[in-house]
Amino acid sequence: MKNHLLTMMWVASLVTVTHFLQAQSIPVVELPRQSQRAIVGQTIGITDITIRYHRPAIRGRKLHQRNIAPLGKLWRAGANENTVIEFTHAVKVEGKPLAAGKYGLHMIPNKEKWVLVFSKNHRSWGSYYYKKEEDALRVEVKPAQGTSQEWLTYAFSEVAKNSTVVTMRWATTQISFKVVVDVKQVVVENLRNEMRGLSGYYWQGPYLAARFCNNNNCNLEEAIQWADRSIGIKQTFQNLLVKSQLLQKTDKAKDSKQFKEKAFKIATEQDLIQYGYNLGQEVTNKERNDHFAYIVKRFNSWTAYQAQGIVFRYFGEKENAVKSFENALKRAPENQKARLEKAISNLKKN
Repeated sequence: MKNHLLTMMWVASLVTVTHFLQAQSIPVVELPRQSQRAIVGQTIGITDITIRYHRPAIRGRKLHQRNIAPLGKLWRAGANENTVIEFTHAVKVEGKPLAAGKYGLHMIPNKEKWVLVFSKNHRSWGSYYYKKEEDALRVEVKPAQGTSQEWLTYAFSEVAKNSTVVTMRWATTQISFKVVVDVKQVVVENLRNEMRGLSGYYWQGPYLAARFCNNNNCNLEEAIQWADRSIGIKQTFQNLLVKSQLLQKTDKAKDSKQFKEKAFKIATEQDLIQYGYNLGQEVTNKERNDHFAYIVKRFNSWTAYQAQGIVFRYFGEKENAVKSFENALKRAPENQKARLEKAISNLKKN
């Protein structure tokens, strides 16, 4: 009886101590939280945007009552520790510049507009230790109404090449703000750093840097230097061609032609086929057809005729496509003939 009583007293004391520790939120052990942790992210160009937050539930309550996102008062925009938003490169939020870094995200709800506060302090508990002098940026946005959301949620939408919209949803309230990245500038600055590292010692790195600038019509003069660096390591069809294209865009037509001729001279059949596939609206159908006619004349292979047929078929020239596939069939290995015969048959049927 005595031992049973002692056991009961020990269990009671253990329950009391455990309750005390949990009530004080002392992180003795890791336990589930009522407002669970969440992470959401989006990459724009090469810029990562990450939001780390905790998700309170509305549980039948209403916003702006008691301490639930009270009107006119700073709110942590989540639960527990700071809601933290991180940008790996500089961005613009609602048209205003914000440097790369981690920020504590707070909000001040109002009936007409909400104030979004990006604080340089991102390590605090909630908004209790917020200091206005630590603000990095404040912007105003209009709240919107949507379908009911039980658990507070951040999401990315309207994702484009250089922008996205971040939306917080809780209850029926939606708070959205647009983030814009100067992708070209960010990538070029990053490429400059990359060229100082291991990537700059192989022909592919400087070539890819030059190609990005060529494709995006930016930083052309430095891109020519990167193309030269790639060519100096190893001459390839790809780096000679991209230099030709860059020279054309910088009004050096004569030099451009010379480098294109060099590129074509060392090109493989597959190089020229892929180049032809990539030709866009900047060339006429005749120019494209002439290019593939050059390939079949130079290599006289079944793969060259097949590529020519694929292009004819894509642009609706069925008779020419049939002729090209038939020429491919005459030269093709046995394991390719059935597929080519089917392609010819389908073209003749249609």
